Amino acid sequence: MTPERAAEYLTLGQNARAVLRRTIDWIRDRSFEEGRTEDEKFLMLWQVALLTAAWDIGDSALQLASRDELRAARTLDRSLVEYGYRLHYYARKPEKAVEDGEQFGNYLRHIMRPTGSLQGNFSDKKFKEFRNFISSGSAEVTYPQIHRMMESTLKNLGVSKNGDLRREMRRLEAEYAISSGIAHGSQGLIADVFRLNEETRHHHFKSAQFDSLHMVVRVITNLILCLTAVEISYKQSKGADMLLRSLELMVHGEAEQSVTVHTENRMITLLIATLLGLEE
Repeated sequence: MTPERAAEYLTLGQNARAVLRRTIDWIRDRSFEEGRTEDEKFLMLWQVALLTAAWDIGDSALQLASRDELRAARTLDRSLVEYGYRLHYYARKPEKAVEDGEQFGNYLRHIMRPTGSLQGNFSDKKFKEFRNFISSGSAEVTYPQIHRMMESTLKNLGVSKNGDLRREMRRLEAEYAISSGIAHGSQGLIADVFRLNEETRHHHFKSAQFDSLHMVVRVITNLILCLTAVEISYKQSKGADMLLRSLELMVHGEAEQSVTVHTENRMITLLIATLLGLEE
């Protein structure tokens, strides 16, 4: 990838972050409007939180990918795609945004109870209030399963036939497993650190499994994935469509890289096919 092409991709990534920032402001400002139901407020709360994290982390992921820090970029990219999946899950099932959001107090008690006997800098009054809070309810927190969020994402993107859904689920789960292996240090990390080459096994301090363009495209795609979830909820912006069109043209302009990008980044193909109406 030439320096000029790399700069174009990074610019596209920053444009995606700029659309994210405008979308965050749009939702946050409307969340305070009179007449909002509690369900709407919870959905908007989740959207602002997840989009803000995507906007923040997205910059670091892009910069790491452009510098060939590919394991670190892939680890952050795993978070980005999970934000996208969760946003799509809540767009399809807004009642789940309420159910999960109502567990915020449980989450606080979950992380505070291990230190509940330590007063620290609390005044006696504040410490009593703290102790009353952590003993006032449950500390149990449930989390949506990743395959449920993936399934909602695929259905939002128009993949509905059982056979198609199963096939695309397997592909997305495989990609997620690659990222999780690196993030969690499981079997997938072995496959990245030690790459087989004929009959020899090579040890790589830097990842030999990915390339810089591949990672930048993944990051941009997952930023767009987050935007499409909000579009499905509100239908207020065409920013994601325009970014996808630019990305599609740029990816196909890299002939030597396009096969790699499309075979190990299923989401870009699905987004292009479903949102822009293009054939795979």
